[in-house]
This record gives sequence, structure tokens and C-alpha cells, in this order.
Amino acid sequence: MKLATTIGDVSQFVDTFEEAVRFYKDTGFKHLDFNFLNVSENQKKQFLSENWKECIINAKTAADELGFDFVQAHAPTCIMRGPEMKKSIEIMLRCIETCGILKIENLVIHSGCYAEFKYPEGKNENHKANEAFLRALIPTLEKFNVNILFENTTAKHIDGCYFPITGDDLNDFVSFMNHPNFGTVWDVGHAHLDNLNHKDEIVKMKNTLRGVHIHDNFATKDLHLAPFMGTVDFENVIEGLLNIDYSGYFTFETDGFFDFKILGYEEKRIPQFIELKKDSLKLLYKIGKALLSKHNIFDE
Repeated sequence: MKLATTIGDVSQFVDTFEEAVRFYKDTGFKHLDFNFLNVSENQKKQFLSENWKECIINAKTAADELGFDFVQAHAPTCIMRGPEMKKSIEIMLRCIETCGILKIENLVIHSGCYAEFKYPEGKNENHKANEAFLRALIPTLEKFNVNILFENTTAKHIDGCYFPITGDDLNDFVSFMNHPNFGTVWDVGHAHLDNLNHKDEIVKMKNTLRGVHIHDNFATKDLHLAPFMGTVDFENVIEGLLNIDYSGYFTFETDGFFDFKILGYEEKRIPQFIELKKDSLKLLYKIGKALLSKHNIFDE
């Protein structure tokens, strides 16, 4: 199994996607997740500009130069119904085309959730509320050979609203869409907040699971820490992945690991802290390698 991590983890340190890619030089990582969700203000402006392809091509050129590839992506927050839906669709179509340019097969998305549809009885109504937005993406998904992966959240995020939490919830969403370009991604940290058994849930998704988000917490708050810095049972996670012969990437989403934004340093970009962030990425890679090597499944 190959390690990957998201370039969104370094958005506070950079102004362009190219800079984000170059940040991973000499960290050990070779496989990157292209993140449209956690971006700097300058990255966002560039991506929404008329010359948006330039910033994507520059990132690809940097990746090619450094021997990196892009293996997964994360969509921005989308408004999936109402007057703002059209604009969100336009942005998502741009994200999908970006995935095509970067040869990314899987794009993770958070589905919309609405106060009037409660968990779990509001499942069908919630699916229908998301349907028009998602079906509008299908021709472009097919054109660029990109899949949309639905991500689980936690009951601690949604205040009673319907949103997929379990493996069955995610499978139901895929079944509802009934199209080969939809699948699932299992977010380990979110599941831990609801004390779910990762192996059991992963086995349920044997036929739909195409990606994972790996991070840690203490089952109280969504901290996005590196493994072994919280209480997630990663042995249980790996047992599940082995059980279904998972062939995807072991993708970190650890933006809370050495995150100094909470200290008010986000805009200062203190050189010593930037160097420490680089060191934390090197450590993250070593942690992932050790975890997978323990089970003899680590692959460069």
C-alpha cells in the first residue's frame, strides 16, 4: 500500500499550488492529494480566475520535476441546491477538469446536509436534495474519467441533520446515484468520533471503497492529528483494509499536526516554524511507513 498526503496541509505556508507541491520535496512523500478545500486566499483567487489552468499546469510541472504524482483530490465546499447551486456546479466542473489534467481518478466530496432532513429518517429526502447537483457533474466525470467519492462525517458535526456516517449510509448514497463514477471514501478520524468499528464498516464498503482519509483524535473533537497522537485503533483500520484487499492509497489528512494557525501566526510565516512544518511532514511519512511496514504492506 502506498502512502499519500494532501497538499492542503501546507496551505497556510504558500500562495500557489506550485509552492504547495514543492513544499513536499525531501519529505519522503511521492504521492499527493490535490486539495481544493484547504487553500490559501491567493490559491483560491488563482483557481477562480480566467487563467486558472496556468496555476494547475505550474503545479503539474513542479510535480513532474520532483517525481511526484497526484492520486486523489478533495472538492471544495459546495452549495448543492438553491440559487447558488449553479455557481457551485461551475466550480466543481473546473475541479473535475483539473483532475483530468493531473490524471486524478478520485475526487472526494462532502454531500449537502439540510436542517429539515434528520438522521437517519431523512436519508431519502437528503439524497434527492443532492441529486440534481451531482447528476449535473456526470457528463464531465465521464469525459475526464473521474470518480466522485462520498465521505462519511460524524454526528458531532451535523447537529442531527442527515449526512452519511456509517458504511451502509455511504453505500446507500452510491446505490441511489446508480452510476459507476460514484464511490466511497472512509474518513477514519470522523468515524472515531462516533466510536465506530473501522473493520466492520470498511468490510461493508468492500464494493464501493476507493479511498481513505487517515488522521487521529481522542474521540472528542475532529483534530486531524498524525497517527498515534490520539486514540484511533489503526490496527483495526488496517485489518479492515486487508480484509477487502483494498488497492487504494493510504492518504493522510493531518492538517492539525503542527498547525500554528491557532496561535495567531498564520500570516507571519515564521521561518523557523516553516522548517518545523517540513520536519513534521518527514515524521508523518516515517509514521505511515512504520505502520504499513508492520503488516508488510508498505509500497513505495
